[in-house]
Amino acid sequence: MTARLNQINIVVADMEAMTEFYRRLGLDIEAPMAGWAADHRSHVGDGSEAIDFDLDSLAFARVWNEGSSGRPGIVLGFQVASRSEVDRLHRELTAAGYRSQQAPYDAFWGARYAVVADPDGNPVGLMSASNPDRAAPPPPPPRTQGGRRPNPDPRSIARHRSGLPPEQLAKGAEAAVDVLERGRERREADPDRVRGAEVGDDAAGDELGREAAGVGMADRNVAAAP
Repeated sequence: MTARLNQINIVVADMEAMTEFYRRLGLDIEAPMAGWAADHRSHVGDGSEAIDFDLDSLAFARVWNEGSSGRPGIVLGFQVASRSEVDRLHRELTAAGYRSQQAPYDAFWGARYAVVADPDGNPVGLMSASNPDRAAPPPPPPRTQGGRRPNPDPRSIARHRSGLPPEQLAKGAEAAVDVLERGRERREADPDRVRGAEVGDDAAGDELGREAAGVGMADRNVAAAP
């Protein structure tokens, strides 16, 4: 299987303005889960669309692409046949001189993911199919909603990113909820230690927030799985 274009992410500076524009073109743009309207919205189609269309905030783009420029732009996403193919193709492209923006890693939505820049510097995502058994709780939304960050239901975001039916995600989702509960208990027991996680754009706070949620995204060198 060759890489197949199946996703367009637009990294936006003004989520409301971008949502209004694309709704005028006929897209049904909604936030896939409570608390995420400021950071992530998608076209809600009937399932027949060949390409997934997403709007992501500048802050959220830095969560799934550590090499994000911090500016608005478009990320083209290509799906490949397997998790190991993400690593192989990333290795091939970087060996040919193309710049890596994000080394391959196991993303929280259950896919293997990497980003390489094309010759003009446009980010291009390489992603395997999502596996619900490999899904982890998402990090808290980067933007503060009403003074606090709600914890999204990992079943919602995993289902959205993977396209899998709810029953296939139940096993991983139950474990993810347990991890979120343990993270909440840690924050309540030692609030000073995780105070940085309340600052949406602070890198150290975001990293600690991921740790408290049990996401484990700090390790970008997870070995490839077949």
